[in-house]
Amino acid sequence: MHIHIFQDIVCPWCRIGIASLLGALQEWQAEEVTLHYHAFTIDPYLPNEGVPFRATMERLLGRKEQVGKALEYVTAMGQEIGLHFCFDQIKIRAHPDLAHSLLKLTPLAQQTSMLQTLQRAYFEEGLDIGNIEVILQIADIFGLDKHEVEEKLQSGRMAIYLQSDYELAEHYEVKAVPFFVINHSLIVTGAQTIPTFLQALKKVTCDES
Repeated sequence: MHIHIFQDIVCPWCRIGIASLLGALQEWQAEEVTLHYHAFTIDPYLPNEGVPFRATMERLLGRKEQVGKALEYVTAMGQEIGLHFCFDQIKIRAHPDLAHSLLKLTPLAQQTSMLQTLQRAYFEEGLDIGNIEVILQIADIFGLDKHEVEEKLQSGRMAIYLQSDYELAEHYEVKAVPFFVINHSLIVTGAQTIPTFLQALKKVTCDES
């Protein structure tokens, strides 16, 4: 079974949704599942250097009280599945393309671990994963060749791979993330629960048997 996942690394709901899927897969014993991560950018007009996090949230949601309530809700939802969000640590709403590119450069077997590391760096440590130095430090943790990664990132060569993902997202009419396509047949949208993902996996298996 193959699951294609469209996600924005700086999207907290993507982190929650993917964690729920991974939780479902820990219970799923029917067949082997391969995950394919695809880049998606919620804000295509975000500058490469990012923007101030709090100020941007206030512009999008309104008053500080509304921002606080929204972030508290996300934090509580994350805690239910063992995720930590430290929004007070985040100073910059990072542009995700460098992080998406690093994920592309990571061997398939390590991609889930890489994604989780990038998410922890951003959501728990408040690191700017739109900064190439931060990205190279994470690449080094995974044993990737920093010089090779830096050359590919700075040359712009990864843009073609990201563009391919954006075109695939258009094909599936992805409007919001997370967005999951199971065996090219069943679509699941949003940060669903573990039982919902298990039900979807069973449905695909039954439909194809």
